[in-house]
Amino acid sequence: MINEQCIHCIYFKPSMFKPYIGQCLRLGITVVSKTEVPCSNFKEASIEELKNKLRRGEWLYCMNCNLVITDEDELEKHVGKHLVTSVPEIDEFIQEEAMPGD
Repeated sequence: MINEQCIHCIYFKPSMFKPYIGQCLRLGITVVSKTEVPCSNFKEASIEELKNKLRRGEWLYCMNCNLVITDEDELEKHVGKHLVTSVPEIDEFIQEEAMPGD
């Protein structure tokens, strides 16, 4: 059985610092993976779908190891054991959420 949360969808691009929040590349909206029921566009990020992304020149990202995946050999080492997604969105304003140290 597939875990049909957005984070397991091929169209989900997580945030680097809060991976349960991300962009739906299909709908162009921000989603919270843990709370939202996936839409009718949900498509499991299967190994074949992930390989297709690599063949198109896209990079992937292992959320467990915090590593960029650029080829199919690397992908095979991570998929099934770890959560592999599109390369995360880098939030250039994340420092605004940090507590001051003074």
